[in-house]
Amino acid sequence: MNELLLDQIPQLVDMLRSLEELSLMQVQTQSKNTTVVQQLPELRMAICKYKNWSSIAQKQKEEYFQINDPSIKEDIKRMAELYSNTVFEGIIDGFKCEKCTKEATKRCSRCKQVWYCSKDCQVGDWPKHKLNCQIINTQKQEDTKQVDKQSDKLLDQID
Repeated sequence: MNELLLDQIPQLVDMLRSLEELSLMQVQTQSKNTTVVQQLPELRMAICKYKNWSSIAQKQKEEYFQINDPSIKEDIKRMAELYSNTVFEGIIDGFKCEKCTKEATKRCSRCKQVWYCSKDCQVGDWPKHKLNCQIINTQKQEDTKQVDKQSDKLLDQID
């Protein structure tokens, strides 16, 4: 393994570290049939050159990326809303204060959706923002509960 390969596949760093530790500990192998892992650029080039990647991608799309399940569609919709254009505009152009439209550096600590330039602007905007903040916070809590239930269900299925 070389540095370039380790940079491209970070998981190999842990594997290399484990192998080095094993070699330092001088662990005896149980089997006489050992496997040597070696990078063979010729194999990689041959695999990459002669594969029909568009047909592989199409097959994986058909088998693994079906979005007929309504819960998956809801998740996709939430992700799209999460990464809406306003978020990217804010990152590129800088966030604007909700009250005075100056450049903002602070945001509502509860909902984390609205930006302010100062505490005075936040306090001044609170009567207007309060209801929206409560709605957003309630929705976040419900989403967290739903995710926890789904993860518990998946963990139960694994066990």
